[in-house]
Amino acid sequence: MSSRTYHPAVTRQRVLSAAHEILAHSGAGRLTLEAVAHRAGVSKGGLLHHFASKDALLEAILNASLTAFIETVEPFYDRQNRAKGRWMRAYIQASFESGFAEMDLRAFMGLLIETPRLIERIREDEQFWMDRLTSDGLDASRVIVLKRAADGQYLDNLLRISRSASDNATLMREMLALVDPEGGAS
Repeated sequence: MSSRTYHPAVTRQRVLSAAHEILAHSGAGRLTLEAVAHRAGVSKGGLLHHFASKDALLEAILNASLTAFIETVEPFYDRQNRAKGRWMRAYIQASFESGFAEMDLRAFMGLLIETPRLIERIREDEQFWMDRLTSDGLDASRVIVLKRAADGQYLDNLLRISRSASDNATLMREMLALVDPEGGAS
């Protein structure tokens, strides 16, 4: 009997990490099941045990990134003390987090180029957020404007465009003030 213990969750995460690294550093054209298996230190059969196809692997990478953002927003939501605009304030604050961008732009674009049907998954995520953001008392048009601005900040983080912490702090403060101008930000 082998002294190595098989941990499916650990192996699955190693495969996801290896695929993400290949996307980020080499691009979608270099992402093959063989390359991912080699980088993850598993057999191709072992990889296929966790992900039945390359498309399934790419979808899992996207889902992990979308889940990571949800997990970044939730603590901000939990700290809000005002009901109106609670989700929007949390979404804005999470969008300014520098550490949440699990996926760099090259990896993200590689996913979409390699598997255009994943855009539908992104649309589902957009609807998920719109449902949440409009559920706590804000006008839908205000939610759309603020969400688009927060999404722009997310893209700014991915591209590493803004380097000024004071500019980002000012922008976040202004966006938060627009959540509920009559009630103030919390």
